[in-house]
Amino acid sequence: MEGIGKTTLARNVFDDPYTIHYFDKRIWLTISQVYSSREILMRLLSDRKDQVSNETLAELGQQLHKMLFGRRYLIVMDDMWSTGAWNDLKLFFPNIRNGIRVLVTTRLSDVAVSLSSHNYYRVDFMDG
Repeated sequence: MEGIGKTTLARNVFDDPYTIHYFDKRIWLTISQVYSSREILMRLLSDRKDQVSNETLAELGQQLHKMLFGRRYLIVMDDMWSTGAWNDLKLFFPNIRNGIRVLVTTRLSDVAVSLSSHNYYRVDFMDG
């Protein structure tokens, strides 16, 4: 469902002072219907722009893994239209449970269900 405040809610969590203090790294990505895994990895590695321009997808993924390993991070993937972007990128996220959060917003319930491992929240229109 579009226009019910998913992005606003995610942005409020992302910009909350506690969130800013808690996470070593916070990254906001808007995932469009047509996406490029390479472009997403480049945005995730935006601090190292000069070092990544000629890297392969695998090399970019290794750099991302190295950058995130051992750190607390929050990655927001906003407006995801398919599971493709997640499937392409999840391999590069360190598999360490403590302190790692990936928040995905989507208007498509099938995407939310297929991405949810534990926590999936449905947001409905508010009666007002």
